[in-house]
Amino acid sequence: MKQLETIAVKRAALLEEYGDVISATGEARGKVVENLDQYLAQAEETLKGKGTIVYHAADAEAAQKLILELCADKQKLVRFANPELDEIEFDKLMQDAGKEVALTDVGEIVVKQTGRTGNKHPQLSNLEGLSQADIMKALQDYVGEAIENPQELNKAVQKKIRENVLSSDYGVSNVQGIIAENGTIVIGESEGNGRTVSNLPYRHIVVAGYDRLYESAEETLRGIQTAGIYGLGKRNPTYYSLISGQSRTADIEFQMAYGVHGPLEVHLILLDNGRRALVEKGCGNLLKCIDCGACFNSLNALAEQNGWTDTMMTAKYIGLQAVNGKLKAEAGLDALEAFSCPVGITADDVKKAF
Repeated sequence: MKQLETIAVKRAALLEEYGDVISATGEARGKVVENLDQYLAQAEETLKGKGTIVYHAADAEAAQKLILELCADKQKLVRFANPELDEIEFDKLMQDAGKEVALTDVGEIVVKQTGRTGNKHPQLSNLEGLSQADIMKALQDYVGEAIENPQELNKAVQKKIRENVLSSDYGVSNVQGIIAENGTIVIGESEGNGRTVSNLPYRHIVVAGYDRLYESAEETLRGIQTAGIYGLGKRNPTYYSLISGQSRTADIEFQMAYGVHGPLEVHLILLDNGRRALVEKGCGNLLKCIDCGACFNSLNALAEQNGWTDTMMTAKYIGLQAVNGKLKAEAGLDALEAFSCPVGITADDVKKAF
C-alpha cells in the first residue's frame, strides 16, 4: 500500500512529540496481559453495574451462537468495522442465517462494491490501485444514483448509511477499549458512523476480545491515540464515544427513563477464542497488540509466502489464527522480518504462536 509510505512519514514526525504517550501505552498493555483475570472480573462487575449485559464466549462458535440467539427474531443489522467480527466470521454467519447486514465504513463499502479481496489492514481499506473514478462509480452504485458532484455524492452516501442505521434492529460495533475501573466502553473513529451504530438502533452489540481491557480512562485514551499515531499518522481520532451501559435520563420530573437518548439494551460479548492459549503457549505478548497496523508490510510478506488470503494483518490476529489451527505456515516463517511496534511485540512473538 502506497498509503502506508505516507503514514510512515507522518508517524515519524509525531514520535518525538508523543514518545511518553507511546511508552505509557506499552506499560499499560503489559499490565493488563499480566493481570488478565483481575481486570476481567473488575470490568464485568462495573459494566453490569451500569446496565450492560455481559457474556463470555470461549471461542468463535460460542460468540456466533450468542449473536444468533440475540437477533433470532430480527432481520436487519448494521455494523461498524471490527477485527473481532472478522475473527468470528460475522458476515458469513449473518448471510447463512438469511439476515441483512448494512455497512457504515465508506472505505469498506467501496471494497465490497468493487469486489476487492486481499489481506486487510485493521484501520485502512484496501483501495490500492483504484482511481477516483473507480471510487465514485462504486459509491454511485451504492446509492443507486449517477451523482457526478463529489460533495453531493458524499452527502447521498451518508444519507443512505444513516437510513440503514435507523432502519436496523441491532447495531453491532467495534471497541478500542473497555475501562475496567468504571465499566465504560470506548469507541474512537473518524467518520462518525461508529457513534450512529452504537447510539441509534434500539439494541447495541459489542464483540470485544479480552485484550481490549484497560485499567483506567487515561490508559484507554492513550492506547487509542497510540494506535492512531502508528497506524494512521494521526494525533487523535475525530470522534470518541464513551458508552456506560444502556441510555438513561431523569430530565423529566426526575423520573429515570431508559432508551430515550440511545439504545435500551447494550450487549457485550467478551471473547477468548485463543487468547488464554496464547498466554499458556508463552506468546501472551501478542495480546498487547492495539491493532494499529504498523506491522502490516512484514506480516503481509509472510502471508504471501504462505498463501494466506483475506486475513487481518495484525500480530495478534495472526497469532490467534495460528493457535486456533486456522493458519498454517506451510512455507515457513522466513519472510517475517522485524517490524516497528509501539507496544514492543516482536517477530519472534508471532513465530512462537505456530
